[in-house]
Amino acid sequence: MIVHLVRNSDLGCGTFDNIISYLNYLKDKNKPNPIKFIGHAVDPTKDVDIIIDREEMADHIKRINTDGTPYDRNDFKNYFDVCESIRTRDNITSSEIVILLTNQFNTNNYFGYCDDAIKNVFIQCSDWTNIFTEKFNYELAICYETYSWILRHLLFNHRETMRKFVNNNIPKGCVMDNCTNKKDFLLKIRTADVSENLLTRMLETNFSSYPYMYYILKQFERIRLGVLTRERSEIFSSYVTINFNHNNGNNCFTIDEYEGVELKFELVQRVIYRLVLNYPEGIQFESLQNESYYNEIISLFDEESSTNRNDRTIYDSIVKTFGFYLEENDQEDPEIKFLGPNTDTEIEKIIKNGINKSKESFRQKVSKLNECLSRMIPSKLIDQYQIQYDDRTRRYTIKLDRKYFVNGRHLLTM
Repeated sequence: MIVHLVRNSDLGCGTFDNIISYLNYLKDKNKPNPIKFIGHAVDPTKDVDIIIDREEMADHIKRINTDGTPYDRNDFKNYFDVCESIRTRDNITSSEIVILLTNQFNTNNYFGYCDDAIKNVFIQCSDWTNIFTEKFNYELAICYETYSWILRHLLFNHRETMRKFVNNNIPKGCVMDNCTNKKDFLLKIRTADVSENLLTRMLETNFSSYPYMYYILKQFERIRLGVLTRERSEIFSSYVTINFNHNNGNNCFTIDEYEGVELKFELVQRVIYRLVLNYPEGIQFESLQNESYYNEIISLFDEESSTNRNDRTIYDSIVKTFGFYLEENDQEDPEIKFLGPNTDTEIEKIIKNGINKSKESFRQKVSKLNECLSRMIPSKLIDQYQIQYDDRTRRYTIKLDRKYFVNGRHLLTM
């Protein structure tokens, strides 16, 4: 089964990628998931995570007026029109479900809603601060809502039929609870249950839908455990383990205690993190331009690259981030070289300028991966997991005991 998730231009790429990654997490490497999620974007060129300070993007960012009322409320039909336009543009069949993820408020202040045929759906990704205090749980809530709408899509062929099963009374923790008070959603996600009435409906559904429904119920439980474990980690300051893992053909870092949620590090960020991990005493950026670090960095790129090869993009990342010199012997086969102190003066000037730029690039990548960690690790523990910089020693360090890092790929040596 294919499910199409669409990123509206008011939702950042980072959040969207984290949601897709969590939904597509493959627990059993030898058994593909029965539901596959494919990502689309209304406008792939826009990312509010990157251009949040640009004046021309203000309309995508502004959420609340000065009096506290929502800045913009969108009519349901507008969302479904966007879904239909994506269907046409990306050749999505009428039998497949399209789910639009948006930060915009809607006229009824719903978590999400569907069209008549339950083929086009929107989910509101903003305003979760009234329910959760930790942003990690926002994304799990969106994943829960996503599975909820897929289940309704499988169980009902029309919105009016679905409405007969909606529970408008006291919440029971069922997927069909209406949650007139949005805070009642906490009961739904912490219980991850379905009512007896809904179970009967599931048994009456076409047998071909059983594998998908069974899988969705398992995912409800996975999300429930993720939320509860995350909350308890915050209360009891329980350390979690970062696993250097392999998922859906890609190398990645995951947190097993949170049901395999992935830390969305880019390739070069994984290399930086592992490099700093290898040196409990810390490393100085200025020291990276020597041959021993060079060989180690190249080796880490080889290991972290999902293709196990250094292509041109990877070479460029090494040069721009670590300040090495790229010798253009062959456009298709570039060679990175470590240059010692006897290099020609003019080249030294060029290299020095490049290192200064790389130093800033390195700092930005550290900042971005620290931000990613802060979304996943309990706030009481985050300082232990993040890369810290000491102005006095000019060293980057990671404080946490190395026993909380596991190499599931059996590549890392510490």
